[in-house]
Amino acid sequence: MKNKYLKLIFFVLFVNIIFFISNVEVQADTIYDNSVNLQKKIITLREGQETSIWSSSEDENNIDGKYYSKNMKIAAVDKTGKIKAKMVGVTSIVYRNQYNKEIETTIIVYRKMLEPLTEIKEPRYTLDNDGIYRNSNSSEEDSNRARIMLVGDLMNQTRQQEAAMTEDGTYNFNASFSLVKDIFSKADYVVGNIESLLSNSEPYMKEQNFAGNRPFCNGPITYLDALRYAGFDTLVNGNNHMTDGGERGLIETNNALDKYKFSHTGCFTSEEEQRFVITDINGIKVAVLSYSEKFNKKDTTLPEDKREMMINRYSKEKVEKDIKDARDKGAEFVIVYNHWGREFWNDYTEKQALHAQEIADAGADLIIGSHPHALQTSDKLINKEGKSVPVMYSMGNFVSHQTSTVTKDTFILNVVLTKDESGDVEISEMGYIPCHVLKEYNGDSYVVTPISREFNKGIDINSPYYDELSNAYTRIATIINGTIPEITSFNQITN
Repeated sequence: MKNKYLKLIFFVLFVNIIFFISNVEVQADTIYDNSVNLQKKIITLREGQETSIWSSSEDENNIDGKYYSKNMKIAAVDKTGKIKAKMVGVTSIVYRNQYNKEIETTIIVYRKMLEPLTEIKEPRYTLDNDGIYRNSNSSEEDSNRARIMLVGDLMNQTRQQEAAMTEDGTYNFNASFSLVKDIFSKADYVVGNIESLLSNSEPYMKEQNFAGNRPFCNGPITYLDALRYAGFDTLVNGNNHMTDGGERGLIETNNALDKYKFSHTGCFTSEEEQRFVITDINGIKVAVLSYSEKFNKKDTTLPEDKREMMINRYSKEKVEKDIKDARDKGAEFVIVYNHWGREFWNDYTEKQALHAQEIADAGADLIIGSHPHALQTSDKLINKEGKSVPVMYSMGNFVSHQTSTVTKDTFILNVVLTKDESGDVEISEMGYIPCHVLKEYNGDSYVVTPISREFNKGIDINSPYYDELSNAYTRIATIINGTIPEITSFNQITN
């Protein structure tokens, strides 16, 4: 009998607890003003688009409580709950009632996809079934001679984007390369390091300068129109900014490179992708590889199970394997870009020297450095087989918005390869064309300007640009220190 009473007591207590909890839940659900009726938990808007968070069946003038945006730069909201999408990104709109209770709605703002400025034509090198890029339109027999031009960091930063924005809302960066386009036209093959995401889903750098206390580099896809206009063939993107936007940002960037028909290497989206680019240039098969030692600790934004596949993190073992694979694929000359060193310094580090020797010993024929945003000297290393291997410890910025003097000096490296009757490929010529980025040139912004008068359309002592270019020339010559000869005329780069 006693047990029966105990069971009854517990049952009554249980019913009362359930009733109390249910009553609390009902009260919690009903304290919000009935005039507020959230449309969705998530609202997706295009830049500039407007909508209202309140239901059309309600009277917006009778809404009690307040609205606020957690990030007014991305989406603003007025007192009636009308939302305006302002910038690409994700934020929340919060409604707070008179009882200080809140409801959040996630706002996702995206931008309209930019269209290419001009028709994307077939590049001069297209991918064959054997994984090698070839010039299918060439009617000439292989000359066994190839002129290659290489440059450093192709930045796409805030003030560049602001200067390139047009009245119709697109971006045109062509002017930055107007003075080097003719130089590149003399080359059989042009390579540069694109150090910016090109993700439509991420904010541009002019909209968001930093993420995780480090610069956030992302720009409009039409930057690739300018690189096509300039004459680039292959773009490497093994660098620290490729992980700024996580998996989505990297994938969208590689998709953009594919859309514009650039060959590229350094970041990857599948296990099946070849870890290098091989291009047959006038009968000489040249491989380009790209690695990075820096990721700003943002590589953790990539899925752990895909991380080491998507990025090309430098290691001695990896570069040895990749160069061997490239040689097995038919590569006769191997160029390795490595993202390393200390930013804004003209001196290379002991670690750079150590890794350069590792890359030379792994079988590279030419080593190109990037990341410091400053020029560093060149050298010739002797690999374990006794072969001389040139290394450019840093090519600096080829173009950027950076203002410190050290970031604006740059050069174009000109390399001529020849293949003899026995099939051996060697560097027969090497030289550099000193350049400097002018913030303004004849009304255009951030123009890569060759210092030689023949290349820069005759800037002379009477020009307002003369002193700046003259001082840049002195600095560049000091850094190069006679290790490679200067090129000053088109005659020197005409086969």
